[in-house]
Amino acid sequence: MLSKKRVNDIPARLQKFILRQLKYDMTTEYVHGETIPVADALSGLNPMPPRKQEETHIESTLLLLPTNNTQLDAIRAATAEDQTLRNLARIVLRGWPERERDVPEEVMPYYTFREDIAVKDGFLLKIDRIIIPLSLRPIFLRKIHEGHLGET
Repeated sequence: MLSKKRVNDIPARLQKFILRQLKYDMTTEYVHGETIPVADALSGLNPMPPRKQEETHIESTLLLLPTNNTQLDAIRAATAEDQTLRNLARIVLRGWPERERDVPEEVMPYYTFREDIAVKDGFLLKIDRIIIPLSLRPIFLRKIHEGHLGET
């Protein structure tokens, strides 16, 4: 599943793992847990502090954004005022509901890529892109299209 995606489209927490595995020629085979007589003692151990690599990726993403501080402040303020994005941030920080039907309707459009969403410094990010609040989308669309040389 992940091998069919571009590396930039894979969730940040899996990118480093995938890149390390590229030097090997492997196949993956699922083995049902009931067929394994004794679980490996280290199979559930995570030696890294939680979310450390993901936080580093998010911080570098914010540093490399092609925008200025005024725009970032406007996005941060609009995100804080947007009820849907506030609810989305709350869910991302607390954890998504176990069942899809328990997800609030207003954040349902984000459910399909919930593993790719992170909250950092007042921003909501989908992998390496800021989620622009609805109120600012027309402004950013105009800016994006200003440099377009094609037909309008």
